[in-house]
Amino acid sequence: MVFLRHFTQYVSSYDEFLALYDPADLANQPQALVGAIANKNVQLRVAITQRLLDDGANAAYQEGSVNVLHGLFDRIDKHNVQLEAPMAKRLIELGADVNLYSKRTPTPFVLMLKNDKLPGEEAAPFYDIFLDRPELDLTLPIEYGASRTIRQGLEYMGAHTRPLLGEKLRLRDTKFGELR
Repeated sequence: MVFLRHFTQYVSSYDEFLALYDPADLANQPQALVGAIANKNVQLRVAITQRLLDDGANAAYQEGSVNVLHGLFDRIDKHNVQLEAPMAKRLIELGADVNLYSKRTPTPFVLMLKNDKLPGEEAAPFYDIFLDRPELDLTLPIEYGASRTIRQGLEYMGAHTRPLLGEKLRLRDTKFGELR
């Protein structure tokens, strides 16, 4: 049996992954997706994550108050939005909590907005993924203990630094109402 969390993080090719991977190992290793999301190679990160999800990996898995979305958006290396956005959407559809936050970590959406490797309009596909979710709670504090809400932060960014984000927030309000 391979310890999937470390194996999926450090594997260097998809063929190597397939040669040693046994889907039966997922049943006892719910943290497998955490390793896959941490792989430095974007193509491998996406391919392995998608395969694990195909085989029943638990997208809702959390370690304390951190989930796979935090792992994805806390990455300091370059992102490939075209590859990663469909994967992020699938993770959310399969149960990754978009509202999870703690003293240490903001929500995945806020973490994505703070990531310098996802500047402004480049991140638009991720805006859509989050803002299209009715369960996204924009009334949460932008950071633990802050008085400003995520909504207030989005409104500020939309007015000053990310106009497309402001436009997408208004579309969300039309669709779901302004309460969330």
